[in-house]
Amino acid sequence: MLLLILTVINQMKTLLSFYLSQLLCFACAAQYPGGISTNLRGWYDASRGVTLSGVSNVSTWDDQSGNLFHGTQTNGSLRPSINSAGFNYNPTITFDGLDNFLNIPDLTTSTVTGLSAFAVAMQTGTGNDTWGSIILGQANGPAWTGGGYGLTASNSGNTSFGFWVRDYSTNVVSKATTLSVPSLMSGIWNGTTTNSVQYFQDASSQGTDAYTPGSVGDNGNSYIGTGYGSGTQYCFYGDIAEIIVYNSGQSVTNASKINSYLGLKYGITLNANYINSGGTVIFSPAGGYTANVIGIGRDDNSLLYQKQSKNYNDSTRIFISALSAANSANTGTLANNQFVVIGANNGRLSGVQTEKPGGIYSRIQREWKVTNTGLTSTFNFSMKLNAIGIPGSVATSDLRLLVDTDGDFSDATAYSTADGLTFSYATSLITVQGISTVMIPSGSTRYMTIGSNNSATPLPVELLNFKAFTCENEVCINWETASERGNDHFNLQRSADGVNWQTLKEIKGKGNSNTTLSYVEIDKKPIEGISYYRLEQVDLDNVKSYSPLAVINYLVKTPEIKIYPNPSDETLILESVINASQLSLKNALGQEIAIESLILPSESSIKLTTENLKEGIYYLQISSSVNKTFEIKKLLVKHN
Repeated sequence: MLLLILTVINQMKTLLSFYLSQLLCFACAAQYPGGISTNLRGWYDASRGVTLSGVSNVSTWDDQSGNLFHGTQTNGSLRPSINSAGFNYNPTITFDGLDNFLNIPDLTTSTVTGLSAFAVAMQTGTGNDTWGSIILGQANGPAWTGGGYGLTASNSGNTSFGFWVRDYSTNVVSKATTLSVPSLMSGIWNGTTTNSVQYFQDASSQGTDAYTPGSVGDNGNSYIGTGYGSGTQYCFYGDIAEIIVYNSGQSVTNASKINSYLGLKYGITLNANYINSGGTVIFSPAGGYTANVIGIGRDDNSLLYQKQSKNYNDSTRIFISALSAANSANTGTLANNQFVVIGANNGRLSGVQTEKPGGIYSRIQREWKVTNTGLTSTFNFSMKLNAIGIPGSVATSDLRLLVDTDGDFSDATAYSTADGLTFSYATSLITVQGISTVMIPSGSTRYMTIGSNNSATPLPVELLNFKAFTCENEVCINWETASERGNDHFNLQRSADGVNWQTLKEIKGKGNSNTTLSYVEIDKKPIEGISYYRLEQVDLDNVKSYSPLAVINYLVKTPEIKIYPNPSDETLILESVINASQLSLKNALGQEIAIESLILPSESSIKLTTENLKEGIYYLQISSSVNKTFEIKKLLVKHN
């Protein structure tokens, strides 16, 4: 009797779940990707309609189009898994590249004369095949001719294709498409015009192919994550966030709406304007602001409700309320058709002293274009300083939000805590909270960056690199600066434990410079084993800041190779007691000048020509093919 009661309860739960899903589907019947409903055939969104078996295995991925073409997997060992971290605070579904896939009933009919497919995905490996199927339909098996379609991502070992219809070898846009970051792939075939098979990545055309007129043909079932109804055929290895399929070719305007919806939701930078479902441009990357486009916004026609966004490397964030682990957990609210979208130029996330208003000592070189569409409340912004731009300490009272109307910050307005802003700094991340419509008005486009009224923040010397490497029985250290402002000198410092530091040498700075400058120093008595090097940069007003650390593992080596004369004028004798197979000559900055392969028998010598080299310090690296060791010899070229 107890077993019967439990069975009835489980059946009631199943029915209740079914009717609730239907009710929710009816409630959202007017909501489609980008607001585009005509010929929508399948819509798979990892944030909705995912049924789990156990803790994380996906047994069903529900179709949100209302057509009930659900993706299912009855075999527990072939199920993909849910990834709650996903892309841009939204979940994804992870496929293992071996045998994970989901089966969908016949998603497209054989007589269809147009098809569009959109997907957001990222590859994390190459799997066991040369290309990975995101979604694919094909009834004729491995021959794959006479009917079908596919949207795939090639790995580094194949340049197969991104999108194809009917015959994968003829009506196809061939493009190597390795998705190392979250990317938006789309294929459009309108079936009526020449070159109508089109493939795009992040809204940028990757090529076209002619197939008109015609039909999709007999395509059978469709599959997510595999190519032919088997978990070992053309598997996708990585994460898929969303897939959308239409039984028609989409117009440029409709495709832009769908791309914008997906781009904003998953923090993907598009090579196009962003528009909402009503056709309003909510961000244009024109003017060079084409990097790291992210945004918050709500578009009920698209079921878009993004309250927090970040670019993939997490160097920039924009959000309302308090930042949460997941977008769905953010407690802030936006009204329909409210958006704030930002895009960056290619400036560095470190300090410069150019193009700044009065009272500001320095500013972050990177600038952001900001478009506010309808937002009347406040939003928040974070940016992470480059390692080369991290100061020793940050006093948040020194920070200012610089806002300008035309991108020339010479006359920008500087906003502080007195204007209602809150600044914070932790783990190289500067956060500005409370950015209001006084600063970025609703219905406007502005430009912003972060400045400081104190020389301590941010680092005034912009380091391009800082390196340490062994050279013979010494350690060579070199660095370059892209610019210097008020730079009095550097202290080259060394530590055995990374805590206690000693100054090896003071190196005079250039004061103020806008050109790339190079520095080279040598530690003639290095610490054996692990040691650390850094630069202490001292301003003219004695403010100090520090470079990233360079770590070296120095081991004293017994010389196996002799070079002479040193200094060298026209010739150099190389005498070896090892079997050397390759010579590599580098200048004082570690830049390679030449490579020469040779076989040098032990206890032999060769003569090299140095007369064509400029005077200066060089490093000759001699590699051994026998014991895989090498030596570095310091060479001074000086012409008489």
